[in-house]
Amino acid sequence: MQKSCWKCGAPPRETVPASDKTRLGVPSSALEERTARLLAINDSPCGLELSSIRHHLVAERDRTQDLLREIEELRSAMELRVQELQEAKKSIENHTKIMCAVRRVPREIICEIFSWTLPYNSRIDRETTRPTPWYLGHICRRWRAAATGMSVLWTSISFYASRNARVAQEIIETQLRRSGNAPLHLTFHCHDGDLLTFLLFHSPSMNLLFSHSVRWQSVHVRVHAALATHLLQRFRTVKGQLPSLRTLEFFSSTVHISVIEDIFSVAPRLQE
Repeated sequence: MQKSCWKCGAPPRETVPASDKTRLGVPSSALEERTARLLAINDSPCGLELSSIRHHLVAERDRTQDLLREIEELRSAMELRVQELQEAKKSIENHTKIMCAVRRVPREIICEIFSWTLPYNSRIDRETTRPTPWYLGHICRRWRAAATGMSVLWTSISFYASRNARVAQEIIETQLRRSGNAPLHLTFHCHDGDLLTFLLFHSPSMNLLFSHSVRWQSVHVRVHAALATHLLQRFRTVKGQLPSLRTLEFFSSTVHISVIEDIFSVAPRLQE
């Protein structure tokens, strides 16, 4: 008794016993030789040969159908196994994700890790702003809650003058809201000397930042010569309203040090 295939489990294919070949029209050795000879010439087969060939054709066509049917069954079985394999791999992947150790990290540790991403100095005038801490809010809901609730992550604000003022203002508003009452670290980059553009596009954003001057802890300014005077006038509006300021850097080729000293003279904690 024939056994199933040990590799794929396919059932054994029935074979025709040698004793039945002649009865079923399967050509004998003599007929095979005759067939080979007929293929080599153009003679017409005799009556006995025609009968044997007809029986042989019927048997071979039946055998062909059986083989095609068996192949289709094997193909279906293979497709089923492949599908089961893919499902098993997906199940392993999903359950491995569930077992990931990062899911069990306490929120306090997550916040500690997040704190090591500071400071950052990315531009806030780009519509595709996604540096730290913005990236952290797009990983998962748990990380987003940790990031948005951690005020220190949002205290470093970089202001780059550009025409994309709407995006800058929205980001400044978001950072000011999420930073709570924590001290702020500001960076002003105004390399464009077009004063009109600066006034038209950036007054709302500047007003937002200057309204929180009591929270400023560090201020770094790099300003074009054409904008230095105007920006210093803005700083004069917060003179005496800088109780938390500790660090000040002001880079401009046209500003005299005495002017800066006068504006920031009433900053009791200013050290450098």
